[in-house]
Amino acid sequence: MKKRSIAFVLSIAVFICVSGFIQSEQRDLAHVEQRDGLYIFIQCKPQTSYNDLGTVKARPAFSDKAGAFIDAMIKNCKKEYPQADGLIFTTPDLDRAEAVKFK
Repeated sequence: MKKRSIAFVLSIAVFICVSGFIQSEQRDLAHVEQRDGLYIFIQCKPQTSYNDLGTVKARPAFSDKAGAFIDAMIKNCKKEYPQADGLIFTTPDLDRAEAVKFK
C-alpha cells in the first residue's frame, strides 16, 4: 500500500514539473502578422526553417510612423523577391530587412 502511494505522489510531482516546463517554454511563441501577403518579423526570427533570399533596403520614408517604413519595405521586397514569404527586420530603424522563403 505504501509503495502505491509513494508511486502516486511521485507521478503527481513529475506531472507538475513537466507541465511547468512546457508552459514556460511557450512564453516565447507568438502569432505573426501578415501584411500584403508577407509575414513581418521585427526583432525576432521565425521558428520554421527558411532560406534567406537577400537583403531589402528602403529609402527613409517622410514619416515618423513605423507603418510607412514597413510599407516601403514590403513594396521593395515584392519587386526584388516576388517569391518571398516574409521579412525579418534586422535593424531597429526598420531600414533593412531580410527577405525569406519558408522551406
